[in-house]
Amino acid sequence: MLQAKPPSCAPRPGQLHAAAPLPLPLAPFRSPPLRRCSPALRSLPAPPGGGAKEALADEAGTADHADQAAAPSRPISSPAGGAAPSPAPTSSQAASGNGGTASSGGNGGVQAWLSAPVPLPGGYRTSRRDVLKLGSLAGAAGCFYTAFRNAKAMSYASPQALLNALLPPPAPAAPGDASGDRVAAFKRYIADLERRGGGREVPEFPAGADWLNSAPLRLAGPPSARGSLAGRVTVLDFWTYCCINCIHVLPDLAQLESQFAGAPVAVVGVHSAKFDNEKDSSAIRAAVLRYDISHPVVNDRSMSVWGALGVSSWPTLAVVSPRGRLIAMLSGEGHRQDLEDLINAALQYYGEAGELDGSTPLPIALERNKQAADAASPLRYPGKIAADLAGGRLFISDSNNHRIVITDLAGRFLDQIGGGTEHLYIALAGQHQIWDLQLAGGIAGLLSGSGSERNQNGPTPFTTSWAQPSGLSLAGDGSGLMYVADSESSSVRVVDLGSGGGGLKAGGDPLFSDNLFRFGDKDGFGPEALLQHPLAVLSSPDGTAVYVADSYNHRIKVLYPSTNEVVTIAGSGTAGLRDGVGTEAQFSEPAGLCLGPNGTVFVADTNNGAIRILDPVSRRVSTLALTGVPPPRVDPLAAIESGAGGATGYGNGATAPPPPAGFQVVRAERPLAVGAGGGSFTVTVGLPPGYHLTAGAGSSYYTQLLPAAGGAADVTAVTVRPSSGALPDTASPSVTLAVTPAAAAASSGGRLVLRLLAKVYYCQQNDVCLFEQICFEVPLELESGALAAAGQADVRLQYNVVPAATPSFVLQ
Repeated sequence: MLQAKPPSCAPRPGQLHAAAPLPLPLAPFRSPPLRRCSPALRSLPAPPGGGAKEALADEAGTADHADQAAAPSRPISSPAGGAAPSPAPTSSQAASGNGGTASSGGNGGVQAWLSAPVPLPGGYRTSRRDVLKLGSLAGAAGCFYTAFRNAKAMSYASPQALLNALLPPPAPAAPGDASGDRVAAFKRYIADLERRGGGREVPEFPAGADWLNSAPLRLAGPPSARGSLAGRVTVLDFWTYCCINCIHVLPDLAQLESQFAGAPVAVVGVHSAKFDNEKDSSAIRAAVLRYDISHPVVNDRSMSVWGALGVSSWPTLAVVSPRGRLIAMLSGEGHRQDLEDLINAALQYYGEAGELDGSTPLPIALERNKQAADAASPLRYPGKIAADLAGGRLFISDSNNHRIVITDLAGRFLDQIGGGTEHLYIALAGQHQIWDLQLAGGIAGLLSGSGSERNQNGPTPFTTSWAQPSGLSLAGDGSGLMYVADSESSSVRVVDLGSGGGGLKAGGDPLFSDNLFRFGDKDGFGPEALLQHPLAVLSSPDGTAVYVADSYNHRIKVLYPSTNEVVTIAGSGTAGLRDGVGTEAQFSEPAGLCLGPNGTVFVADTNNGAIRILDPVSRRVSTLALTGVPPPRVDPLAAIESGAGGATGYGNGATAPPPPAGFQVVRAERPLAVGAGGGSFTVTVGLPPGYHLTAGAGSSYYTQLLPAAGGAADVTAVTVRPSSGALPDTASPSVTLAVTPAAAAASSGGRLVLRLLAKVYYCQQNDVCLFEQICFEVPLELESGALAAAGQADVRLQYNVVPAATPSFVLQ
């Protein structure tokens, strides 16, 4: 989870800072009162061997005792030829066990302790009081410096976020694992919330804000008004498109949109940018297309909704009632089941209260249907690029077409197959680690990174932390180093291939490892240079230069490792597509670099869907003409959605798309007959003897309800519980689904297809780890009366996994 962190010396949401305790309980500082010395005190001689200053100090201490002791002071006289005798100790002094240094009130002892001398080098000395004053001043200066260095992070905080941390709003608590129990608990929570006023009112979207995938929407207004979300249960997704955790949430939202299609439920993305470049609506549109987002997205450029609700981290999901009031806020990822149960509870409660109304369709206008100009390029968001200069080949990661395109260096299409080397280094942005895959032995292991998202450098893999490492390049000078584009810290760093330790070369915050908000666009030396979410680095063959794709600044820069100087060599700093020299040229979030012929550099210009050529000497930028590259294959799901092949959607007459490629398919011979009482579908994965599920790998499943050929029922009228989850860690993992139709669906009948798609990661004890994808499929028949003779109310399927003879890779 990406969190906007204020500096450590200031209070932040969820944390209060207390000053460190002092060695003694100190009274408030105040100047000692002026006193007149008694004749007896004035006659006190200097101690033997002591000087006048020491005597004066003793007089002051004695006077302090005399004024504060409970007993009246007595004159002190000196016998002839002798030193003055010590006064008789008071009761408090006797109890303390020392000869007259403690005061009966306690304050005198504290003052004496504060006034005690502290020796310093060179014969100087000071008092404990001055030491404490200097320490307090140094602490204040440190807090000021920390606040100054973290000013950018503080700008993301809001008074409401601090109030939320001090006085947390009500949050739903749903004990137990059974879905029905959770929905009932959430429903009771909503009922209690409504009795207390219905939650905090959610602020309206900012007027004049840019909207993507729809016309502008409003939370208020009559439900029948165009663009009104009133009458719907709405999920607000606060996200920023650089955040890997936000990207992880998108599939959850897509499944919820599909599951509640036709119900009065809406999902709205509230894009609250971390980086300055992410505030640009055209960049957000590119992200919406890149990640295939289908719900409306508003550009909360000024973060007004973020601040008003007190959001403090990306991603955050807010569930809003049909009256525009906050039901709950969930921070971080992994809340798919919570959202599903909470939405079901809200639909039940507000449906019974008569507050739901989804009769007026939202004004949806998907961005992907507007990209006629974008379709001219055969590539969709190319993310990375590599070159085989000896073989004259160029490898292009065609990200959204899910393929590797291979061309010659002139851009002529050759194939769609990739290759590798002895070691393949992998930047795991989501785990904030760098891994090493040894291709000869098929063994993958950690190279560097503790797994925490920080800009922290250390001598070992576990004392080094990365922040979404996104680009790697081996140093060309044979030094055994590898350059890393550490995106979230906006820095270029190095990792030692031998030790796994890390070091900083340019950008980022060298002092505060948790500060991921030091970014900008500035040339300079080392950490004085500022970058903004760089996604690629490329070392020159001799190692004297490292090219940097400063993605969110739309520039290509060069780092000179000998001095750590960073210099801009191409890109105007604003997004665009223009050839030219130096800063006359324009890029749009370049994300990949590789060496070309004659010292040139190929650039994957991601948002422009283009490959650019940079000559570092002349600084001239041109665009590579791609010829003969075939268009991408059509996805069967996309064909159904667009109406290709006569299908018009998941209504009557539509047929289910084929199972996804790469899945082993297990089909039931007899349908599952579902009456008003429901039915059950049980699947079992049989593991070979001596094998077990891989710990921590996340073996999981999800379900799909699809139309059947002829007489298809409405998929939104059938409920499957649970709809997704983790496979139980047993010798034969088994999952049982409860299938329940709505009353109207059970009486009207119809046919559907239910699929359970499982991803199984399994290992042999102390040996290889393997992967299997399985699709379990059963026809559903919704029965109006008695069960059909051909059907049964409980269907069970099992698939026995057979390990491959030679694993493609091994997790170590």
